[in-house]
Amino acid sequence: MRTMGRSSLALLLGFIGIVALASVGAADGHKGKSHSHHGDAHPWDGDGGGGSFGLGDFKGIYVESFQGNIGGPGSDWAVGNGLLTSDGNGNVTGNVVINDSAGNLCPGSLSGTYTVNGDGTGGLTVSFTPAATGTVGTCTPLTETAAIIIVSHHRISVAQTNTGMAVLGNLVRQGEPEGADGGDGGDD
Repeated sequence: MRTMGRSSLALLLGFIGIVALASVGAADGHKGKSHSHHGDAHPWDGDGGGGSFGLGDFKGIYVESFQGNIGGPGSDWAVGNGLLTSDGNGNVTGNVVINDSAGNLCPGSLSGTYTVNGDGTGGLTVSFTPAATGTVGTCTPLTETAAIIIVSHHRISVAQTNTGMAVLGNLVRQGEPEGADGGDGGDD
């Protein structure tokens, strides 16, 4: 394994890239609609490229999943998942578990920043810090970058942009637990 920290972050960023790619076609279907999340009204103003997206369109708790090749030819394949929380003001935090084909298992925490352009595209920079316990093999801290695309109010596609890595991922907004507000647990 090259370094688990690099693969863990690469996977996370790749997951985010997949979510961004999925969002491109979904924005038109949400134009002008309002959705509620955790009791707060959230106006979905995405218009499929008309310039109305902003930082607040990436806000909440997202389930992250990703997979990819963490380096050049002959490098390790890695997968991962976790939770990423976005504050709607350009900051993210979270936790992730990364597992690679070399046998490294790396749980850890994430922190970073993001940008959102008017057309729903943007960027994500995340730093991975391995946990003190639960680690198997070699896990190292690292910082990764990714391109994002807001697909819908509840979905973001992520593609890692670090040289020599090919990782894709998705961020899916976590909904209310069933019965928490009398609803079905969905977040449209």
